[in-house]
Amino acid sequence: YEISLGLVGSGMCIRDSAGGGRYAAAVNVGEQPTFDGATFRVEAHLLDFAGDLRGQAVTLEFVEHLRGQVRFAGVAELVAQLREDVAATAAIVAR
Repeated sequence: YEISLGLVGSGMCIRDSAGGGRYAAAVNVGEQPTFDGATFRVEAHLLDFAGDLRGQAVTLEFVEHLRGQVRFAGVAELVAQLREDVAATAAIVAR
């Protein structure tokens, strides 16, 4: 899968061999246009995962592109779209 800036997609987060596990993830790669639009980030929202992976090495494997990045009018619109992205990711990995 070719990665480009402004990618919103679904994928799998594979924890390192010490932690084990494989989890579906809604992923954003790029800037945050609804906020400052200048901060580049890779963000992965893991589905069905409870824990804290901050500071741990993980591997992201991209499965499917969902949409491009969009500047939303506000946080409420962004949150509504993120819910749709998570639902789409769940459907994709359930195939």
